[in-house]
Amino acid sequence: MNDTSTNPGKGLGVGGFVLSLVAIVGYFIVGGIATVQALASPGGGTTTMIVWCVICALALLLSLMGYRKSAAAGAKKGLALAGIIISLVALLLSIWAMVGLREVSTNPELEKARQELKNEFDKGMDKMKDEMNEQQENLEEAADSL
Repeated sequence: MNDTSTNPGKGLGVGGFVLSLVAIVGYFIVGGIATVQALASPGGGTTTMIVWCVICALALLLSLMGYRKSAAAGAKKGLALAGIIISLVALLLSIWAMVGLREVSTNPELEKARQELKNEFDKGMDKMKDEMNEQQENLEEAADSL
């Protein structure tokens, strides 16, 4: 019989395992979002990765609780153990990414490149605005000559 009455940690183990899968798969999505944030603004992306670390820690906590309850009851603890391993990997990756993003986003060379990109963007926008005004004047002249 494999119900929760014989394995009191089964629900916690399954919950921790599922959340750890979400944590490891979501790491790649959230990591990408945080990277874009870090490149866009100084200090960006750190808060996103902190929130993700909390989710990974919750997965680890649920898995540990499920493992402990299952072990105390002498029941199977495979999913809880898998949840512990996966959530640890996700947590370590998230911490590593958070530290790396902080280093990247506060890099003075990156800030200089951001400023140069902004200046080039502004120049391009000004040029496009001038061209549009010129085209508008040409259209107005053509309309007046009709």
